[in-house]
Amino acid sequence: MRNREFDELATFVAIADHRSFARAADQLGLSPSALSKRLKQLESRVGAELVMRTTHAVSLTEAGARMYEHASRALQELAQAQVVVSGLSVEPVGNLRVAAPTSFANAVLAPILARFVDRYPQVNVALRLAEPVEASPDEHTDVVIRASADPPPGCAARLLLKFRWRLVATPSYLERAGSPAVPRDLAAHRSVTFGEEVPHGRFWHARTRTEQQVEFSRYLTANGVESVLAAVMAGAGVGLLPSYLVDAAIARRDLAAVLDDWRPVHAPAGAMHAIYRRSRLPIPKVGAFLEFVTSALAAPRGR
Repeated sequence: MRNREFDELATFVAIADHRSFARAADQLGLSPSALSKRLKQLESRVGAELVMRTTHAVSLTEAGARMYEHASRALQELAQAQVVVSGLSVEPVGNLRVAAPTSFANAVLAPILARFVDRYPQVNVALRLAEPVEASPDEHTDVVIRASADPPPGCAARLLLKFRWRLVATPSYLERAGSPAVPRDLAAHRSVTFGEEVPHGRFWHARTRTEQQVEFSRYLTANGVESVLAAVMAGAGVGLLPSYLVDAAIARRDLAAVLDDWRPVHAPAGAMHAIYRRSRLPIPKVGAFLEFVTSALAAPRGR
């Protein structure tokens, strides 16, 4: 509907509501002549007389009554639609679709989402686990969480969490097999690592500025970090895992950090980012999600 057609309908409905040209003109801020002109244009366009005007009264023709029934309902629904959409632009409501790596979602994101939906009961969250996660949001996803800060065109990135890779083992395993003093000692241990290749690695000590290369003859590999964590927790050996998966277990002493002063060169520190579409106007449900998750991850995490 063009603006002119909308104005003509609004004029006709105002006349029918008030049964008065003068009061309708006052409501719309129009002169009586402008009001009459709009009504004539509408009657000409629909090909029927809609209003009968006498010295003492304004009434609707049969065609006008039918037009009023439909036009008034349409204008009311349009007004209601504007109220609903205006609410969407202010309050976080609706369906929020998030894609995230499985390990990060299970260990970090899911508990935060439980609190998020309690805080924003009008938002429904659909969390989809993906390995690997897609590069950017699409028509089925509002936010993509991944270990990359390079958003595709039309998207923006929000830093959620920094992490590093840590060597860990259970205290019982280290008591049985001994604790490595330097990276080369890892060759005598079973490596539990993420990936499908025969594990090896280089480790860097920042204070002494030394580097050591390690080749593992005994290993257990898996293509999912949660499987690596489960094997390490079962005492299979020494594992290299992201800090967001093991920090709490280390604090509880379920796991022990191994060679924590050494950094794996082959597994550099990373960060989780939320990738979302840029928008000329804010999207409250996305903004609320980003603020809530960022705030939750900035606070000390429960051990």
